[in-house]
Amino acid sequence: SGNEGASAGPHLHLELRQTETGEYIDPMPYFKRFLKDSKAPVASLIGIYPIQGEGVVNGSTQKKLLNVNALRQPIHAWGKIYTGISAKDYMDGTSNFYGVHSVTLYVDSVQVFNSTTDRVLPDENRMINGFTDYDELTRTRRLIMRSYKLPGNRLRLLRTDENRGAVDIHEERDYHFRYVLEDNFGNRRTYAFTIKGKRQEIPEYKPEADEMLYWNRTNVIQQPGMELVVPRYYVYDNVPLHTRVKGDSSHIAFDYVLDAGRTPIHSYCDLSIGLRHKPVADTTKYYIVQKAGKWRSSMGGKYENGWVKTRIRSLGTFSVDVDTVAPKITPVGQGGWRSNRQIRFRISDAESGIGTYKVYIDGKFVLFGLKKGILVIQDPEKVKKGVPHKAEVIVTDQCGNTARKEYKF
Repeated sequence: SGNEGASAGPHLHLELRQTETGEYIDPMPYFKRFLKDSKAPVASLIGIYPIQGEGVVNGSTQKKLLNVNALRQPIHAWGKIYTGISAKDYMDGTSNFYGVHSVTLYVDSVQVFNSTTDRVLPDENRMINGFTDYDELTRTRRLIMRSYKLPGNRLRLLRTDENRGAVDIHEERDYHFRYVLEDNFGNRRTYAFTIKGKRQEIPEYKPEADEMLYWNRTNVIQQPGMELVVPRYYVYDNVPLHTRVKGDSSHIAFDYVLDAGRTPIHSYCDLSIGLRHKPVADTTKYYIVQKAGKWRSSMGGKYENGWVKTRIRSLGTFSVDVDTVAPKITPVGQGGWRSNRQIRFRISDAESGIGTYKVYIDGKFVLFGLKKGILVIQDPEKVKKGVPHKAEVIVTDQCGNTARKEYKF
């Protein structure tokens, strides 16, 4: 129980695991007898996606998103395409919404895709990013489930035909698509639409990139003073990668642009950047930084033989920076600490980021939690009301710079 992450308040978190495998298990079958659900899932969007170099939709290589209320408008396609659906499930007695337990797609009455969310291995969990339209999710927060299994996606809850859910529109006729959404209680809703096969030119796909990330091999991307290793299966499809080196030789290191668009990375990849200069002798003060405009975020890192090495799980622009400045500590509401015992501190670090923190009251360690930059006492009952106390706060950043402050209250 607690209030960590993106929660709206303290809550109890319950999950079921399969002991032998560690799989996360859908708990609904164990609780169905306590619940009432007469509401079927509801869809909001249908997505139609041409496969690059192999298909077009309405004469374009771009995806087309349709509100479910507009499914009667004419859609023309040629070549290989796939579809996706955005939907939510609801239950009686609550305004909460849930994921859809089962999504099945039929084309001309033949099943080409099914997803049934009943169990998932921890190592599969991030593969859900390959199941969704990740570009749409990160840009608009709209979650569209793709009825297509990318070649490198090993998520077991996805079941497809031999074409991995792709549909070949190769005849000038109507192709009848039908989605069936079903929840754990057997509530079901159907959405049907027609795609008209119409012969159209399919442009050749030529990725305008200097590198490729291949889903089925280990990728080693090198530039002068930089190396990135993306292991096999860490991308779910072949992805064009734009690389560029920026900056000049007077900087600590060059800026390295590693741009694969909005591509999900399955897990952490090794990134190494070489130092061109060492303005600080203490090598623990160097760290890798990710940049986007004025935004900066520390990726951590360790110095080794002229290189700073770290692990990253998203791509972008990276360089090396140096941090010799200790974090800042500011008391919050200190005047009321003796009476209300709500002891808080605002802590921040402008460079490498907060590494560790500890708070002692009257020489004894007291548990504090960090939420949105504020350290909050977790057990105020350990502090007596109305008597004087001394608090000592120790905060260390990721480069080992330490701030230490004492406060009497």
